[in-house]
Amino acid sequence: LTLNNNRRGGLRYMERLHARHPESALVNHLYGYALLKRRRAADAERHLRTALAAQERAAVFPLRYSRYYLGDALYRQNRFADAATTFERYLADFGGEALRARAHLGAGLAREMKGQRDRALIHYRSIRSERDFDADAAALREAQRRIDAPLTTTERLLLRGGNAFDG
Repeated sequence: LTLNNNRRGGLRYMERLHARHPESALVNHLYGYALLKRRRAADAERHLRTALAAQERAAVFPLRYSRYYLGDALYRQNRFADAATTFERYLADFGGEALRARAHLGAGLAREMKGQRDRALIHYRSIRSERDFDADAAALREAQRRIDAPLTTTERLLLRGGNAFDG
């Protein structure tokens, strides 16, 4: 809650915790997530990559969402090819439903931004909203809009502009 709402100095707390445990998968995951929420995608990327590397080389409890958030950080930096492959790897590696609709939408939008409409449509058509989560329903609504019509030039520019605010 502290990280999500930036209450009681949540980001400063994470900075201090990271200084004490710079190689920790959990600390880097949480710090990367907090930075992403503060619209610091490039900084978040660094910590999420550290979290993923720590998970690969150590016998630690897997933090399933690190790869999804890395895809989000890459997307927000307009690195669409990298974002698409990262979202797709998340979808391939994680068998659960959490963030699945959002990952398909992110991969679809990233593919479409790279001019790969056919590949984008595969992701858009894969989105389901069978659980009672607003994020899934919102992803499905956006996917339906994207299935009906490709991104326009104006929408592409707005997407990049919005990402500039996050980078």
